[in-house]
Formats: sequence, C-alpha cells, structure tokens
Amino acid sequence: MTTIKGFRNRLVNLNVAEAAAKAMEATSDQLVLINREQMLEGKRRDGKDISPSYLEDPYFKTREAAQRYSDWKDELTPNPKRKKGVPNLFIIGTYHESISALIRGEVIQFNSTFADSVDIERKFGVEIYGLNSEKRVGFIAEFLRPALLKNVRLSLRL
Repeated sequence: MTTIKGFRNRLVNLNVAEAAAKAMEATSDQLVLINREQMLEGKRRDGKDISPSYLEDPYFKTREAAQRYSDWKDELTPNPKRKKGVPNLFIIGTYHESISALIRGEVIQFNSTFADSVDIERKFGVEIYGLNSEKRVGFIAEFLRPALLKNVRLSLRL
C-alpha cells in the first residue's frame, strides 16, 4: 500500500504526454482500420466526399464509361454510407491493406506500401488519410481513451 506522499510523488512525476504517445502507438492499428472504413464510405478526414468523383475524373474518356465504372463499383463494394459515383479506393483491397500509421510523438503519419500510392495521393489528396470528426470521436471513446487511462493507471500504480 502506498502512502499519500508516495502517490503525490507519482502524480507529480506523471508524464501525460508520454502516456498519450504510448496510447496512440498502442491504438495505431485501430486508427488505420477506422480510416479504411471511412474510405469505404467515400469520405476524407475533413468529412467531404473523396474526389474527383468517377463522373468528374478525367481518366474516363466518356461520361458513359465513367457511369459504367461507377455502377460496377457500386455492385462490387456496396456501402449505404457512400454516395453513388464517389470513389472508395478499393477493388480487391491491396491498397487499403497497404496503409499503416506511424506515430512520432504528436505526429501521426499515414503510409502506404502500394506501388501506385503516390499516384492515388496525388489524384485524391492526402486528405484521404486521417479521421473525420465523427470517426475521431468514436476512435477516442472506444480505443484511445481506454489505452490512455490504462497507461496513467500503470504510471500511478492504481
């Protein structure tokens, strides 16, 4: 059993920034999974749709070709939260599975080992990485806060 003075010393020496960084590192896999879920919904970290949409994409030579591809994608990866025509950057999952998050202190860096990831990022923007406000609230409540509290309890030996 600890004394009040001993507990006070542990509390004074508690490094909250370190506990938070460790919690982020411990939950980075869940962060990536939620980011993938958000992409499947066709959303970016700012809450906007991933763009350009298939009908706006200059890759398609005709509107009809874009519409056929969009219809095919809706059949292949149906998601009621994704608007028709909005990309989700998923065909067989290779790109999604290649995404990881590296935590360095207060910085979260998303990476992809997919061969064409630079082209994807150039076309759709780096805003595809990171969580929008809705997903962020869920991530914090379900994963980050419990990991942080666990680290604080361990530091305080509660």
